[in-house]
Amino acid sequence: MKTRKGKNIYDLREVFTPSVPARATFVDRDKVNSKLVNALITPGKQIIIYGHTGSGKSTLLINKLDQVYEKHIITRCMAGMTFENLLMHGFAELDRHYIDKVDVTKKAAFGAQLGTEYKIIKAQFTASSEKSTTATTKPILPPLLTAQFLVKFYGELDCCWVLEDFHKISPEEKVKAAQIMKIFVDSAVDYPYAKLIAIGAVNTGREVINYDKEMKNRLAQINVPLMNDKELNEIIDLGEEKLNVKFAADVREAIVRASSGLAAICHQLCLNCCDYEGIIETRGNLIKIDEEALNNAFEEYVEENEDSIKQEYEEAIKIDETYGDLPDLVVGNIAKYPKDEIPSKALSKRLEIANSISERPIDNKIISSILLEMQSDTRGRVLTYNDRTDKYSFTNPFMRVYVQCNTKPDSTTRDVPHDKEKELDSLIQRMVEKMHRMYYEGIIDEGDIYGDAFEDIEEL
Repeated sequence: MKTRKGKNIYDLREVFTPSVPARATFVDRDKVNSKLVNALITPGKQIIIYGHTGSGKSTLLINKLDQVYEKHIITRCMAGMTFENLLMHGFAELDRHYIDKVDVTKKAAFGAQLGTEYKIIKAQFTASSEKSTTATTKPILPPLLTAQFLVKFYGELDCCWVLEDFHKISPEEKVKAAQIMKIFVDSAVDYPYAKLIAIGAVNTGREVINYDKEMKNRLAQINVPLMNDKELNEIIDLGEEKLNVKFAADVREAIVRASSGLAAICHQLCLNCCDYEGIIETRGNLIKIDEEALNNAFEEYVEENEDSIKQEYEEAIKIDETYGDLPDLVVGNIAKYPKDEIPSKALSKRLEIANSISERPIDNKIISSILLEMQSDTRGRVLTYNDRTDKYSFTNPFMRVYVQCNTKPDSTTRDVPHDKEKELDSLIQRMVEKMHRMYYEGIIDEGDIYGDAFEDIEEL
């Protein structure tokens, strides 16, 4: 850590960290933290951490693991990853810990037999890895490399194994992964500190229990909720302190509103603001961050994410024989609701009204089916359902802004191919202007919402 006149100097990108777990601006969320720590120190208790993408799940876990565990290994799950991929990655990452504890300290951390088996598997693993070089290729698993042996290796090293983005692997592979958790549980008598933690999207814990009912009382399901305004403000407070900057009150409020409870967006907008002001590390003199920096932060965010948001949008509304234009109706109704989350009843009522004038009526089963698809990779995981409040929302809150700007009657026609660059610039500018009005000025354009009908529906 650099210092200046006895004070710590922080780099901007170690303070505001939208893509990696936060440390310098870690906010202690007492209720959730205590649940996690209790589960971490309970022998045999395996853990599922779930919540919205960007809500701070990884940040919470990594900061608490640093306090409780000497070492941990992270496997980042990807679509198409197999059970065999998981085992091989979990074994491969053990190697550096094995060397640290056995070769460097010259201590026989493993029993003689287990040590021999480890070397045999390593030799077999090296040979098989050469034949399967991608995550989607089914690897040739060394005969000795089973989940039972992997638990022993982790147990001997008092190591914790983290499966990040657990929701991305297929249901068939999740069934097998649930069995690994059970083996960790059953080995708790011999290896009380061997632990498997899965981090996933909303409802991940329920999925694992559905795969193996015996896990119900042996699994700690920890929901990391969206951050409240106080917690988001704490991120900004810590950033101001570390960098010697000051966000104007209305700019701070706009960032909190735009974040919609997601720590990752709060970090990104703060980072963009500081970048605009030329801040690269802790400043000697106080730097104030104003409305101009905020507008630039919005613009930079839109420019960086427009393509991915567009791709998710197009994937979500793609038309097929089963659904017709129903996906577009769903996305449009959620985007034009005056609040970030739409009650399930309100959405159903709007779709019912649209359905009543449709040339091809759609039954409720089809509606339920498309809503489920929009929460999965099939349609870009564009929606999130909160079963506690029975409400739907966009996974990325700026999808709402994108849809409103991309479907305005007076917007540039999307089908004109001759000047796509100008069309994109126009869309980005509309999005920035709308974000400024919504989040900075607190104004919702009446032409972009459905109006009083929703107020009546919410009373149902």
